Amino acid sequence: MRCAVHQPNYLPWAGFFHKMQNCDVLIILDNIQFARRSYGSRTQIKTQAGARWLTLPVAHGPIGQKINEVRLFEPAKNQFQNFKTIRHAYAQAPYFASLAAELEPLYTQPREFLLPFNLQLIQLFADILEIKTPLLLASSLGEPPAGKNERIIFLCQQCGADTYYSGRGGKAYNEPLALQAAGLTLEYQNFQPPVYPQGKGDFIPGLSILDLVMYAGPKQSKSLLLQSS
Repeated sequence: MRCAVHQPNYLPWAGFFHKMQNCDVLIILDNIQFARRSYGSRTQIKTQAGARWLTLPVAHGPIGQKINEVRLFEPAKNQFQNFKTIRHAYAQAPYFASLAAELEPLYTQPREFLLPFNLQLIQLFADILEIKTPLLLASSLGEPPAGKNERIIFLCQQCGADTYYSGRGGKAYNEPLALQAAGLTLEYQNFQPPVYPQGKGDFIPGLSILDLVMYAGPKQSKSLLLQSS
């Protein structure tokens, strides 16, 4: 079984869903420290002026606050404001109407906590892309030992995995020998961001999955992800 681990980002980029598409289970790291000004509460979209940060404000919390403890700040106002920004940016995109109809109910239902909202959005796009990989919350698997590699080994063992499927950024801290000693095969994600028609202006890579689906639609987006290895 191939296991991947990832933080629950806000409207993640296509690489997140490529990883999800290519593993048997994706563990969501919800019980590690939340980093402000991270992809946990912001993403990038394309506007007429180019790439822009779309940020979902969160309430101030104590130092060391975990991701699953983070509350949204004035969610009724800010969730809807985010949707208005999305609508303004993508109103002319070919698949805006159908995608907006699925997004609007989520953005007009205020959420107290960040994690459930991000998970709803992740699951929505997984369904759109026909990705069936189950999501598991790390917090549901017990308290892991300290250390990044020790955490990964623990999580993989808890879900019965024999292969850890890592993003390329993991090369900076993965310890292959430690993983091997724990009976885990280490595989790295090989993802090439797809290029697709993106409206006016130069193509901008690395944007939210929102951008890909707005311009390419569900079927082509799924196909592009499959071809991106």
